[in-house]
Amino acid sequence: LHHLDEPTCYTSDNIWVALMFLRVTLLPRLVAELMLRGKDMAHVMARLGNVELNTWFVMRALFIANFGAVLALIGSAILTAAYIILLTERPYPHVDELADFDSCLWMTIITMTTVGYGDVVAQTRIGRFVSCIVACMGVVTVSLVINGVVARMKMDPREQRIIDWMDKSSVKGQLRNAAAHVVQVVVRQYNANCRMLDRG
Repeated sequence: LHHLDEPTCYTSDNIWVALMFLRVTLLPRLVAELMLRGKDMAHVMARLGNVELNTWFVMRALFIANFGAVLALIGSAILTAAYIILLTERPYPHVDELADFDSCLWMTIITMTTVGYGDVVAQTRIGRFVSCIVACMGVVTVSLVINGVVARMKMDPREQRIIDWMDKSSVKGQLRNAAAHVVQVVVRQYNANCRMLDRG
């Protein structure tokens, strides 16, 4: 809790408020319970298919079905991390950069997007630890966004068959044109050879 041999004094309120945000980890479980409430047929189908309807399954299904849920999760993670950084940095006696929520939010967004300008940095060891966690969350966040975009852009098998057919028909057309060009060249050369033999 020291930086440059100067102690950082955290009050018990700061520590308890920071620990309060650990309850955010229960949010996926709450969402899963709300999604499965009153859907007995989903439980029956899961048993028939030998699929366990746990929190992880429901969250994956939610992310695939609703990209807005991914964005809401990312937004809540950014706001939570920014507030925790504010709590860890505010008691530091010489803090100027991270004394307000705007700067903490800026640092969190820049860290999570892996840009890392370095204009605003945490001064305390706990703040730096939280920044490391935010950087790891950023990697997960980027992968979730990429996965969501890929799931949205992926074609179903029927659409893929149409694309394959179009590619094949395009290749066939190109081959047909190339074959016609070869036949024309051969016929022209044959006619030219016949004329040369007649002349000479």
